[in-house]
Amino acid sequence: MKKTFQFVDGSGAKVDKVTRKSIRSHVMKDRNAGKTVHRRSRLELPTPCDDSRKEARKSNEEDSGPVARNLGNVLRTFPFPVELSESSLKSIDQFFIFITEKMYPSQLGLSSDGYKHDWLVTTFIDADAAYCSLALMASTNAFFSSGGISSSKALSYLSNTFSLVQRRMQGEEALSDSTLCMVMMLILQEQIRHEKASRIHYEGLRKLIELRGGLSRLKSCSTLLLKMSKMDILYALRYGEPVLFYRDRMSEIRSMLPSIEINYSPGATSGQHQYDGINTDLRDILVDVMSIAALFNSPPSRRNLDIKTFLEIVISICCRLIRFRPLQSPKPECRREAAYHIGLITFMTTLFLQWDNRRIQGYHLISRRLREVLDEEFDARDDDNLLLWLLFVASLWFKTTSVSYWLVLRIRRLAVRFQIDSWSRVCDSICQFPWINILHDQTGRAVWDLVYQGPPDGH
Repeated sequence: MKKTFQFVDGSGAKVDKVTRKSIRSHVMKDRNAGKTVHRRSRLELPTPCDDSRKEARKSNEEDSGPVARNLGNVLRTFPFPVELSESSLKSIDQFFIFITEKMYPSQLGLSSDGYKHDWLVTTFIDADAAYCSLALMASTNAFFSSGGISSSKALSYLSNTFSLVQRRMQGEEALSDSTLCMVMMLILQEQIRHEKASRIHYEGLRKLIELRGGLSRLKSCSTLLLKMSKMDILYALRYGEPVLFYRDRMSEIRSMLPSIEINYSPGATSGQHQYDGINTDLRDILVDVMSIAALFNSPPSRRNLDIKTFLEIVISICCRLIRFRPLQSPKPECRREAAYHIGLITFMTTLFLQWDNRRIQGYHLISRRLREVLDEEFDARDDDNLLLWLLFVASLWFKTTSVSYWLVLRIRRLAVRFQIDSWSRVCDSICQFPWINILHDQTGRAVWDLVYQGPPDGH
């Protein structure tokens, strides 16, 4: 083995700390030459927050339940800042299945591998972030797999996470991407548990983002920026308020969408003047949403659409709809405009707010506005088409049980008046409006089957 010599000047009367450290380093290298040093895993080392991490580590060693598919290469090749057990990797993979693959419709064929990698970069940037993320993922998995949102284990995870976040908030990492991500995951936890604390955490997150200089300063981490924007939209939809961080990138995206033209002429033939009388901003949103539907109704044209672009589309459309009229605002006086507005909001929620066709949280303002609009009478035949579409969009939102069987009754009365006697005739009408066949047909067809089969049991 070839030896090299490095000289350290230790002859001075006073050796400084850097020189002393260099001397020790070279001595230890010579002493350990040819030896294999076995270091303990970082997960086994005591830390200032040892009790918190022990609980998180314990959760990692427990089996997190069956995973829907084998682990992908993303987890196998990612350089985690701590050594993870096999069950920890399963827990992360299961979290991605519940969130990324079941929140966003898999029918649309969007690949999430790159998105997962970017999310891991953000949430596992250091040891503290890793322990916090693992605890929150385990708690989230417990909810989705068994509904254990208030179990002692889930509450312990939350308590440990609070300690970690509070410690980070008092240090140099208070405004880091990973800290923002931790707070965001805390908000998700509290929302799942339907706790009012989510609003407190959200206000804290808002202040942190303002101290960072606004959401635009997160451009270096596009995954975190998109997550924050989506959370802002969910908050606005739930409480009926304007979005805090408006984001619209549709002008950059339109080139990849099919071109849709709508005839607004008052003298147009039947079926086309249904767009008259609505605000021009809402018309523009309608055109974009119909283009999105056309994109997903044509499989070859959507092959190059990645999940980040998809999220930019969803965020841009939702921000524009909320800016046009927050849900706490009075309903538009124009019935047609009110129908389009709440119909488009409801349609967009089906692209990012469902978990196995169920919603985790209640958005009562959307439900209330749908009922308000549907309780009004639509007169013209063209508005019958609009009403039929809105009824079927509402069926994507409300569960067609005995409680909401009023939807089926309304559709039945309209079908009789409109002389619609088959699902294909229904499609001819509602496909004049935003509707994604591969995503919405199954539910729509099931509702149509109820129209002539009678009410569900218990009605």
